[in-house]
Amino acid sequence: MLKILGLRFGKKGKTFDISKDEALKLLESDNTLVLDVRTPKEIIAVPSLVEDAIMIDYEGKNFENEIKKLDKNKTYVVVCTRGNYARGACITMEKNGFKSMKSLKGGLNSFNSCST
Repeated sequence: MLKILGLRFGKKGKTFDISKDEALKLLESDNTLVLDVRTPKEIIAVPSLVEDAIMIDYEGKNFENEIKKLDKNKTYVVVCTRGNYARGACITMEKNGFKSMKSLKGGLNSFNSCST
């Protein structure tokens, strides 16, 4: 049960989840980047909705090392298929000194009804 809560919340009960509308608003800023943490198999099945998204496999053995290479001064909208990997990635980022990262609630599946 605690592990499940840990995937939803970071330090001090902080939640990372944002709606697709909140994500789209954040993406209007030049300081915001999309981090896609899906596996290569998932990306082949459903290509990224954002052409210049940063792709780092959450299940990959070098995930944390790759995350450490990112600019900690940027804001990240972290996406995956359903939202679970994205929340885990936000927690890993927080542990590595990132201050501004959000997980797309419901993942890319939340865009199924979006006509953009």
